[in-house]
Amino acid sequence: MDTPALSVVLAIGRMRQRAEHSLKAILEQETEDPIEVLVVDTTPEHPRIRGGEAPNVVYLEYPDAPSFARSKLFALSRASADRVAFVEDHAFVEPGWANGVLKGFETGAEVVVYLYHDATPESVYSRAFGLLAYGRWMSERLAGERLHGPGNNVAYRKDALLRQGDRLEALMHVELFLHRALREQGGTVYQETTARVGHAHWDNLLGTLWDTCMCSRLFAHQRRILEKPSLPKRLFYAGAMPLLPALLFWRYCRALKGDPDLLRRYLRHGPMILFLVFCTGISEAIGYLSSSPRYRRQLDTEVNMRRACD
Repeated sequence: MDTPALSVVLAIGRMRQRAEHSLKAILEQETEDPIEVLVVDTTPEHPRIRGGEAPNVVYLEYPDAPSFARSKLFALSRASADRVAFVEDHAFVEPGWANGVLKGFETGAEVVVYLYHDATPESVYSRAFGLLAYGRWMSERLAGERLHGPGNNVAYRKDALLRQGDRLEALMHVELFLHRALREQGGTVYQETTARVGHAHWDNLLGTLWDTCMCSRLFAHQRRILEKPSLPKRLFYAGAMPLLPALLFWRYCRALKGDPDLLRRYLRHGPMILFLVFCTGISEAIGYLSSSPRYRRQLDTEVNMRRACD
């Protein structure tokens, strides 16, 4: 195969059916130049997923992956293209997505953010989680240059990642810090509206809380590693968590005011979102005071837990 224009990384686990669905959507992308797909199988004791034998698929086994970030870095070191797009096994790219990602890089951006929608909107939990996790990137009206994107389903210039050196793994655990670092180095984050992706969330309260609380605790832990706040500062962060629901709600409303329809959806789900943020605030406070990073829990949440699409 000629040098690919884009390397797509897909980490998978026990949920094989949705992984096959995600891979199929990637393989159906039509591009002028070839793309390669790197499948990182963290549970290779299961049969290979259908599509894994395609000529442009590099199938990598990583049974002892210690974290979701490490599984992505495992593939990054083997990627042939200078632009790398990450896709979760419960994210389903739409026709034209790959061309959209490449179009986003034509702006000179080092990070290309996709346009997201809820692939499992039947549940109120899915809708609330989707608005909380991806709401700021669900609008065509708000696309263009952004301060940062969400984590996991984002594309990067490979050299921009590699120049982070030994800090890259810590930054990849919570990509808000990675996007911030790239911007501080002069890079830009761009959201391309034609790179469309459907993301499957949760159809129950337990899964929704598990995911949001895991992410917030991991955020606090990585903030400790990267920013090295003093103990008094960490105590201040933890003590300020009761203010988090009101603060985040205000920030989201301000961010979404440019899309009145999306803002109305957010306000309709306000009570559920406020409850989720209250719970995640408690988890974040624990993260500032605990030394346990729970990296393996993030990996299990991403590739081994049932979601509304399963």
